[in-house]
Formats: sequence, structure tokens, C-alpha cells
Amino acid sequence: MRKTLLLFLCLLCPLALLAEIRVTSVTVKPRWPWSGLVDVTYTVEGEPGEYCSVSFSGHDLARDEAIEMKSMSGAGTTRFLLSPGIHTATWDAAKDLPKEFHTPSFAVDVEATAVTEPPYLVVELVEGADHYPVGYALTPPADIENDDACRTNELWLRRIPKGSFQMGSPEGETGRFDDEEPHDVTLTEDYYVGLFECTQRQWELVMGDRPSYFKNNHAYKTRPVEQVSYDKVRGDVWPDERHIVDPASFMGRLQARTGLRFDLPTEAQWEHACRAGTDKALNSREDLSNEEEDKKVDKVGRYKHNGGEEGKDNRECDASQGTATVGSYQPNDWGLYDCHGNVCEWCLDWYEEELGASAATDPVGPNSNEDNYRVAKGGSWEQNARRCRSAYRLNSSSDEPDRRIGFRVACLPDEKAYLVIDLAGGPNAESYPHRYSELPPDFSNDACRTTELWLRRIPRGAFQMGSPNGETGRDDDEDRHKVTLREDYYVGLFECTQRQWELVMGDRPSYFKNDACYATRPVEQVSHNDVRGIVWPDSRHIVAPASFMGLLQMKTGLILDLPTEAQWEYACRAGTTTALNSG
Repeated sequence: MRKTLLLFLCLLCPLALLAEIRVTSVTVKPRWPWSGLVDVTYTVEGEPGEYCSVSFSGHDLARDEAIEMKSMSGAGTTRFLLSPGIHTATWDAAKDLPKEFHTPSFAVDVEATAVTEPPYLVVELVEGADHYPVGYALTPPADIENDDACRTNELWLRRIPKGSFQMGSPEGETGRFDDEEPHDVTLTEDYYVGLFECTQRQWELVMGDRPSYFKNNHAYKTRPVEQVSYDKVRGDVWPDERHIVDPASFMGRLQARTGLRFDLPTEAQWEHACRAGTDKALNSREDLSNEEEDKKVDKVGRYKHNGGEEGKDNRECDASQGTATVGSYQPNDWGLYDCHGNVCEWCLDWYEEELGASAATDPVGPNSNEDNYRVAKGGSWEQNARRCRSAYRLNSSSDEPDRRIGFRVACLPDEKAYLVIDLAGGPNAESYPHRYSELPPDFSNDACRTTELWLRRIPRGAFQMGSPNGETGRDDDEDRHKVTLREDYYVGLFECTQRQWELVMGDRPSYFKNDACYATRPVEQVSHNDVRGIVWPDSRHIVAPASFMGLLQMKTGLILDLPTEAQWEYACRAGTTTALNSG
């Protein structure tokens, strides 16, 4: 009987959405009487539930030149879109085109691209657990206003797209300080940022204590944690691109229990996430009219003049005074709450008195500060309107807790060498926890061959697939050709073993069945359909729910599948060009 060995991989992007997305029926309609605004309506077609990002480009037909559409707002300009659907965005043509606007000479092209990463990352903070389950979601919490799970025993983060923005404040912005020099910043990688400031209950579940000034037992859980020093949040080693943190800190425990690179955001990452594509003092697209008290701040956060100051000398006050329940005010266009007010938020950077006017790419701040000051952003319940602006920069000692200062978690998409899936729960487990590791397994311990699945990250690249003429043993169907793989991916260190199959599927189908040694031998006598089902090619990696890959996908939230032939050969060769990968 033919025996089939099983090799599996996890693709680069968990829950990647790669189905075809297309834009049809684009219409461009100026508003009359002419106000300088143009409405662009377009239809996005794709599979129901698919997310996409949208880009707009203009062309002046009369002059035959491209037009940069910088002043866009509305659908697709800041948020991911859900397909299928009809959407409308508005272009401020008068702002981008100082010359007279003629509709017959103007064309708009709208392109949609499938979202290759899920918008939301969710961590379940299981009390007393050594491991926190990690999942991904396509939509925000279902009942974000009434269900406090997302503020207490779960951490919800939103993926922030890479891009460029102007950091700091322009001359003339009401309330600006001298250390807010405007300059262009480019962030080259996406990252995740918390929907909310970290709450007291989330801190308590991770750290086991309650350090905050506002301690009302009936209201503390959903209020932001404060009086936590920078060092207590993550430790004092920064800049360090590896995101080394103190193991006993909040971020240290979160990293250890999830295997993900949790940390504070850099100052640039924080401001980019706060602004969400806006360029005004507040991310509600409004500037201040008054430095001290301004009703515009009332919409976006708790500050001195809408209840904050009343809690200044009352630790037992409820959330109507002092700090507010996180998520009580209007979110920004990326769905982040409380970027203005409530508590100032620690950033990674040492404080620098002058940001400078030079453009910067992925800035991480200076290497030190003689006063031991770190940056905090966003303003607090105790501060006035000017200190709640997007560009405001507070400096505070990293080792001193402050009742004005809390934090918001950030997470970088992981690029560690190994992905590890824990199968110990067996076929009846509701989920299989996973983590990442920089180090390989202990090969003397058979756990890596039985109760765990270990996968190695394979870097994208190009290679010669097939065999050259003259290679001993060559067959005619091995035509040599260049292949380029554009994405990293993970592939199993070992062929799938009989014990791993048994823990997922609950049976033992293999021909070699000696009870004393079956567990670490490769599973065989499993069909392609048993392994993953028959739907392929399919860029979404749809598999049969009852198959091995179907159960793994369901219980991990990752897209696990067989490798393509090209991925297999590239991983096998590992840079070699000979018949065997031994060189």
C-alpha cells in the first residue's frame, strides 16, 4: 500500500485574507454650488466578509499629469473596508488644486487591496495562567459599549498601517509648545496598538497588584491604570530593536505568556496611531480655540474641565470624576479611544528637548537623557486643553510613578525564528495555544516530536527549482527554472509524527504501529483529503473542517496548510543547489 508522509506549514500571516478584491463603478461628482469638494463613489466587490484597504489616485487629462489626492476623507481613507459594498469618499480638491477645477478633464482611479493581516489582535488574560491564548479578529468587540470583557480580561489591539505623517505641531496651532517642531516621519512596518489604555483590572491580572491612585472598588476595573513607572511597565533598556524588557515587568510577563513582542509604542508610533491620518490638534479633526478649557476636548477624552479636577483629592471617587472608564469618549478613525486625556501614556523614547525639523524614518529617540526623563503623550485627567493635543509631549522620570501617567500596549508582528503549537490538550481540546521562540527546541526531549509542533521561519527569496541536465538520477519532469517566493512562511522542523496526528485526530492510521516507538515515527497512510481536503488552488487556504489542517486552523486561529511544491523545495534546499541538501 502506498504510504504518504505529511509535512505542514503555517503561512506568514495568521488569518490572512487573500481573495480577489476589485473596484467597479467609480463616479466622480463635484458638489454644486462649487465648494471645492468632490464626492467619489465606488463599489468594492469581493467575497462577503473580506476586508480591504483602498487607495485613490487622480489624473488631470487636460494637462496629462498625475494629481496627488492628499486631502481625502470618508470611506477607505483611514479604515479598512468590508466587502462587498458601495462607498463614498470626499476629496477637498480646492485644497490640493489651487487652479480652477474642470470636471471633464479630471479622472479618479480607485484600487482596493485585500487585507493581508487581520485588523485586530486579542489576548485572553487568564488569571493565574502561565500562557495567555492569542487570537485574531476581523471586527472590533461585538458590544463594545456594554460588555467590559474587552476592558478587563481581554486585551484588544488594532493593526496600524505603516505610512508617513507630519509629527509635531505647525506654527500657529493654539497651545503649541516649543518642543513640537513639525517634521515628516515615515514608519516602514505595520504594528498593533491597544484600543484602550491598559486598565487596572488588566494590570491586576498580569501583575497581581493594584497600584493606582483611583481605587474605588466598584469602578477600578475599567479605569486606566496609573501610578506605574516606565521601569515597572517594561524596564529601562531602550533603545534596543530586540525589545528586551525586564522579565518581571508588565511587558516582560506579557511577552513570556504570549510569545509576542509586546512593548510600549515609540513616540512616533504613538502619535501616528493617535492622529489616524488627521493633522489637527485633536484627532476629531478640530483645533483648539482656548488653551485652558475647550468644549472640543469634551468629545474625545476626560481632562481637567469635564470632571477630571473634581477627583484630584478624592481617591475613592467613581468614574465620573478623576479618570473615566476607558472607551467613554469618541474614538479616532482607527477605533482607538482616549488618545486625548484620561491618562498620559508612556512611550519608549527618552525625552528630547528638540525634535528637530529633519525628516525621520522609524525614529526611536535619543540614546539617553541626563535627567532620566522619558516621553509620555496624550494629556491626562488633571491637565488643561493644550496638554491634550496630539503633539503634546510630557517628560517624566522613568523610575517614578505618577497618577497622571498610564500606558497603552503595542505589539510588533512577530518575526521570531520558531513557531510552537502545544497539542498536549489532545483531540478534545477547544484550542491549541501557540507561542514564538528565538531558540530551537531541546532535541533530547521528545516533546518537540509528540506534544508540540515546531515550525521554522523560512525567509522569502529566489532559487533554481528542478534539476540541471546531467544530475545523476534526474527525471524528465524536473525542468529547471527560477522561482521567487515573495513572503516568509513557517514550515515544520519534522515530518508530522504519529503522536501529533493522534493528538489532533484521535486515531492511529499508520502501517508501522509498534506501540513502543510509534509516537516519534512519521505518520503515513493518510490521504491528501484526510490531511486538508480537496479545495486547492484557493488563496484563502480553505480546508475541510474535519481534516487535520481544518482542526489545527480552528484550534489555533492560524492558517496552517501543506506547503506548495515550490515552498517545499525551497525549504528543503536551504540555499543549496546540489541533489541533496547536504551540499
